[in-house]
Amino acid sequence: MSKYLIDGTTNMDKEQNSGPYLDENFWPNWDRDLKNFKDTLIKHSSEGTPLSVLRVSHSEFIALEAGTSQRPQGGNFQGRHSKSNTLSHELLLKFLKSIDSSDQISTQIGWDFLRWAGRVANILDTYRANPHATEWPNRTTYTSLDMIVDLPMDIIYGLCANRWLFRTFKNKIGLMGAGPKIEAIKELMKHKEYQEYLGCDLFTDYVSLPQRQALDDPNLEEMVREGVSKSTCDVFLIGCGVSKLKFWHLLKDTRNCIFLDVGHGIDLIAGHG
Repeated sequence: MSKYLIDGTTNMDKEQNSGPYLDENFWPNWDRDLKNFKDTLIKHSSEGTPLSVLRVSHSEFIALEAGTSQRPQGGNFQGRHSKSNTLSHELLLKFLKSIDSSDQISTQIGWDFLRWAGRVANILDTYRANPHATEWPNRTTYTSLDMIVDLPMDIIYGLCANRWLFRTFKNKIGLMGAGPKIEAIKELMKHKEYQEYLGCDLFTDYVSLPQRQALDDPNLEEMVREGVSKSTCDVFLIGCGVSKLKFWHLLKDTRNCIFLDVGHGIDLIAGHG
């Protein structure tokens, strides 16, 4: 049975009941970090101070590898995120600036995620030393995930699934995600039953972005700036795939609020998870 539990949730997927999920030492301070994360969100909301929590996962690892190696990558980068199968150096620098400017980074529990996140940490070290670098060596080997990231993204998924986020920040949440998912959520929120299920009456703001190949959209950053600058929420829940790395570094300069990358959580709210 998984050692990483969150009230109001059950680990249904076999992945969450195998491997490192059965090892309480993989993330040894789970309970403490879960509580601290919730307390941090509440503190920043009550004080009106900015906080950005960025999720770096499968697709982001693939994109960064495309940018640093300039070799075509597999996975779903080409087609879903961009027409191209590589990443320009200009876009790579925006990606790295976005990751570097985040207050907290999350990724999933797993040995493969430890390896991938270690690669990202080495890329960031090179970027910080020389933003114009063209070679990206691995100088450090990481043996523990908590050496690299601030919290497992499993915590964020859990706080979406058990609706803690919606109850705690009731009627103070804005959403940013792919247009079709945002439209689905708007439709669901017309129904009292769904409002009661989530524990909130409304979402204050909706920012819709392209669902496919958003990285290629020259207006993406301006769309985000405009939507965020007009918003009134305390907390933005954001699920925009790799495209977020094109604009994430702009968010805290645009508004003082919490920017929480919930990834697939946006799909869950829309009923697509």
